[in-house]
Amino acid sequence: MTEMHKVKGGGIYIGDPMKMSPSLGIPQAERWYKEYTGKAKKFDTAKCGQFALYKVLMKKAKHITEDDMKNLYKNHKVDIPKPNNYCTTVRGRDPYDTTQILIRTDKVPMSQKNKKRLLSYIGKPSIQKVLDRGVLTLNDIKYDIKLGYITKNS
Repeated sequence: MTEMHKVKGGGIYIGDPMKMSPSLGIPQAERWYKEYTGKAKKFDTAKCGQFALYKVLMKKAKHITEDDMKNLYKNHKVDIPKPNNYCTTVRGRDPYDTTQILIRTDKVPMSQKNKKRLLSYIGKPSIQKVLDRGVLTLNDIKYDIKLGYITKNS
């Protein structure tokens, strides 16, 4: 027991029952006694079970050797494949129907660039007509709808 701390993987030790308090319960001591001797025996107290097990197991105990104190465990590098987190389904990102009609609102933008862009919405053009002019893209139209400069009607 004085060299148990040197065993890398740990080990089972048998403690002297005169010095150690019983750590097993009575049913567990009876099971272990039957396992190692093949005979069933009933114990009155846990200390009696500990004494009986100590006598049986000390005959079967092995002393620790230098080989037992070496690190026998090797770390193996396990190749874990990375999960495929990419979306394989295709979803439509354009919720707008290009036949919808765009109507200007009363809201006036502050920047000159946005004011010039609103000239593309003169009259009541559809989204497709604005795109055909080639000045604005679909993202520009979405931006103007989001800011409230125009609205869309079916």
